[in-house]
Amino acid sequence: MKRHPLVSYLIGLSFYSIGITFIALFSLMFIPETWAVSELPYFILFFYIATGAGYSFVYYSAIVRKARFEGVFMLTKFIKTLLYLMVLIIFLFLEKSNMKALAVFYIALYALYTIFDTISFKNLAKKIK
Repeated sequence: MKRHPLVSYLIGLSFYSIGITFIALFSLMFIPETWAVSELPYFILFFYIATGAGYSFVYYSAIVRKARFEGVFMLTKFIKTLLYLMVLIIFLFLEKSNMKALAVFYIALYALYTIFDTISFKNLAKKIK
């Protein structure tokens, strides 16, 4: 039985997020205690929700409503980047003591989820055309 493409994506995103969580927990054994970021689980959850919501919006816009894929894709990327930047700035203002570690982990998560997102959108674009 073939799964719906959106369900397959969310399952893949879930496994990817679980893998990132285990890698983050494993890395906490080797980094100094001053670099430990207590907000890391919330960041992973935030990126999981934002990535899943962005993909779902693009999928339904491009497939269901037959909108132009490129325009919807770029709009979604722009909105998500602004959202990521706003959350980072808010956390940097709130967390004065551990700003470097917070920024490093946040940017690393941004890069990891952007890579996953880009690969997924590339595969979706192939299916649409």
